[in-house]
Amino acid sequence: MPLGFPIDPGLNAYAAARATSEGTRQSDVGAALVTHGAGTAAYAAAVKAADIAHHRRIASSALTNGIRTDGPNLALRFLGTGGT
Repeated sequence: MPLGFPIDPGLNAYAAARATSEGTRQSDVGAALVTHGAGTAAYAAAVKAADIAHHRRIASSALTNGIRTDGPNLALRFLGTGGT
């Protein structure tokens, strides 16, 4: 008999959404690097946009799965969105 606690399906869905979102974020940053080149204002703006979209996707998944959104909301405030 396995030891430990049963895994909450909401946590599995949230973890999968986070992983998928991070892959999308990395792809977007890579595309921005190719398009704009590192160190340019356009690249910095594209990276910030990718980060904002990533944290919004995480917050949405957290809400859907009954998980607190403190982390993504704090990251969004740091990114200048006011937390949303």
